[in-house]
Amino acid sequence: MKIFVTVGTTPFDNLINSINQINSKKYQFIIQTGNSDITVTNHQHFKWTEDIEKYFNWADLIICHAGAGTIYNLLEMNKPIIVVPNLDRTDHHQKEIANYVKKNNLGLTCFDLDLLFEQIDLVENVTFSKYRKEPFFSRQLIINFIKKRL
Repeated sequence: MKIFVTVGTTPFDNLINSINQINSKKYQFIIQTGNSDITVTNHQHFKWTEDIEKYFNWADLIICHAGAGTIYNLLEMNKPIIVVPNLDRTDHHQKEIANYVKKNNLGLTCFDLDLLFEQIDLVENVTFSKYRKEPFFSRQLIINFIKKRL
């Protein structure tokens, strides 16, 4: 199985270290490390790319931080995901979106990195709910509101 790991723009050393410790011939990893200074020794990796969708398309599974932009993009692509919230952040918005994914069966969530390898093994045997993007109907309401204020 081909697995792409992305941490976005903020450091997420705990996730990178956890993936770097996995040494399995069953899985091929590519890691986007972002601002991390971690030395990845066991897998292909890079800091940044302007074409991250190339890696999303390549992968059978994406393990990602709980960034809303990343998650919704992957859900719209109908990609299997494991969401790992960065609990070291001072705000807890990543925990909230990870809970949303879990509650709606849109992917797996991993709050304990010691269990990440087990969750990777689970992915092939889980059927996720299909994400349906809801259109944004409030556009005209916002435009009308602004026009009234002008």
